[in-house]
Amino acid sequence: MVMVVLGQSVLAQQYKVVLEGTLWRGDNDSHCNSNIDIHLGFTDNSSINLLPWHSLNGFNVRSNWFDWFDWSSPRKKKPIEYLPGSPQNPWKILETTSFPVSQIPKHVNTRTSKNWHRSDFWVSWCGGGGSFDDRRNYTPISYCLNKLPNIAEGHGSNFTLTIYPDVSILPPDINPKLGRILPSDDPFELKATPGFPADVYKWEYNVGLDGPWLPVPNAEGKDHIVFKGYDLMSKEKFNALHGKKNIFFRIAPCPTFQTELVTVTPKLSAPKIVSITPIPNLCHNTTDGSMRIHFDRALYPNESLHLSLADNIKSADSFPNITELSHDNTIQWPSNLAPLEYNLNMIGKYNGVPTYTDGQQHAFIPTIIS
Repeated sequence: MVMVVLGQSVLAQQYKVVLEGTLWRGDNDSHCNSNIDIHLGFTDNSSINLLPWHSLNGFNVRSNWFDWFDWSSPRKKKPIEYLPGSPQNPWKILETTSFPVSQIPKHVNTRTSKNWHRSDFWVSWCGGGGSFDDRRNYTPISYCLNKLPNIAEGHGSNFTLTIYPDVSILPPDINPKLGRILPSDDPFELKATPGFPADVYKWEYNVGLDGPWLPVPNAEGKDHIVFKGYDLMSKEKFNALHGKKNIFFRIAPCPTFQTELVTVTPKLSAPKIVSITPIPNLCHNTTDGSMRIHFDRALYPNESLHLSLADNIKSADSFPNITELSHDNTIQWPSNLAPLEYNLNMIGKYNGVPTYTDGQQHAFIPTIIS
């Protein structure tokens, strides 16, 4: 079962905003008022600027306008240069900003003006032909990807607006020095930047990056989860990954945005120590004591354990290459032990690859042989 860990501090997190697209206008003169600006509006009626004021006077000019008055020969016009904003050379817009998680986006407010330049030989003016000033277009938007074609009224445009949470998967609190190891039957932790709405936390995993992304069971909506390898898949499937394939995790709040991948090594959890029964020495000052160690499961085929004892006078003993337990999942220490305090530790292997032995029940302290 996947558990949520409570008590995380909620910080003032941010959503990132990217406005990207194309904008053009090629047939009006810089003498007239043709421009655009774009704001992102929120449900509390506040707004932030997405695209600062841009002039849209992308008229065609010649390399040297004095050529118009070259009467020495028939007029030869130089090649036309297209300024930014013309149909032949559109503006490529890329603007970024952010806003706090407390604000909820509502719409994009696009304000445009369009005025034609008109002239005769002596007089010039602006207007006519559908000219207008400060016309607004309110386009509803949501989180993730928004396609915004033709929002600049009177001018050619094609924008996308992406709003995504500034969320990432954080380093673990549980055994941080061990790296990202997912034991089959011991707790494993994933935590993310806290403080976002629940629908941001869509946890997914992928085995070996050669199959589909799958949801982490019972994890959606939680910024901090603790689970075991057997919570993801069956014992048979998980054990088959040991020493062969990694598992990758991510948060996917949007179809077009996911966090960076976290690479995790799956490992079979070695059998856990349920209890230890001391076997006392028969007589005073003898060393014929022992202990019986009770584990929570039998050993799998091709699985082995190496047990070690350290006593309180710094001597040591070991029980290597254990490949089978008794029918009740116990084993008795083979050597005669003196009446001392002992610490028991283990290492294990499965198919020649080390198993996970860093859980709380993979060591036992202390054991006293009286």
